[in-house]
Amino acid sequence: MALSARTWLAVTGAVAGLGSLLATVLLPPLDGDPDVAAVAEPVALLLLAFAVTRWAARPILVTPIVVIALAVMVLRYSETPALGAGGKALAVGLWGTAGASAALLGLALRGLERARQAAQQAAGYRRQLAVAAELHDYVAHDLSEVVARIQAARYLGEATDVLEPIERAGLRSLESLEATVRALHLDSVPTEAGRDLAALPELVARFNAVPGPRAVLVAPRRLQLTADVAALVYRTVTECLTNLRKHAPSATEVSITIAAGTTGVEVTVADDGSGPANSEPGSGLRMLAARAETLGGTLNAGPAERAGWQVRLVVP
Repeated sequence: MALSARTWLAVTGAVAGLGSLLATVLLPPLDGDPDVAAVAEPVALLLLAFAVTRWAARPILVTPIVVIALAVMVLRYSETPALGAGGKALAVGLWGTAGASAALLGLALRGLERARQAAQQAAGYRRQLAVAAELHDYVAHDLSEVVARIQAARYLGEATDVLEPIERAGLRSLESLEATVRALHLDSVPTEAGRDLAALPELVARFNAVPGPRAVLVAPRRLQLTADVAALVYRTVTECLTNLRKHAPSATEVSITIAAGTTGVEVTVADDGSGPANSEPGSGLRMLAARAETLGGTLNAGPAERAGWQVRLVVP
């Protein structure tokens, strides 16, 4: 198996460091002053100390060898009168400090690179979650409306009245898909424009225009919310209405209550159906719960006390 460049760099550093150490230990001391050629070795070891900690595989095993070799190589000139005992100790300390400094610089840059990569991965993951939520929350909702209207058309003698709403629902689905694809191309998060409290009456009206359970919205006329919280409220109501069509065919009514509580805005969506066969929240509600948690809130879903299914969102 071919070795990677990082492994080759580690091997090079280990061989160079051990070779320099062996030369210092085994070769007899030099009695002359260091020449120009002798400067190349400490410079090379200094660069290796930086490069190994910056790029090499397993730098913790190789870096000490290179730094120690750099520090003690001055002892080869122990017979040089100009150095003396104090001079040799000072030279060992200076070269050791230089090697350690080069290694620390490489280690710091290595850490910064890892942090940058981790941030990029986290940003990419957040974008994936945002796109997944976009597809699940809005495209699925609009498509479920299309399906419901088509099913209603099967029982009508004259289907003309349902064709126009089906067309509008299909166009909304295409717009949601276009926004999602645009976000992928631009490497950004899909926009939440037009998805807030002001858009809820229209959402409920579209839901009630299809034969089936009736939705009742109770919400204050004025409620100051941040854009993120308003978008989460809209997404939660959308998800609940979509789930009602899929999982509660026996339901006749669903109430949507939005109020300002002591702990923040409170959203309760409750229906009178039998609820899903599985009492565990689905992937859509789990994504919404995770989003609520990032905003400091909570989202809980489960069977209601009397009958039906209830979803409760609380966000400060």
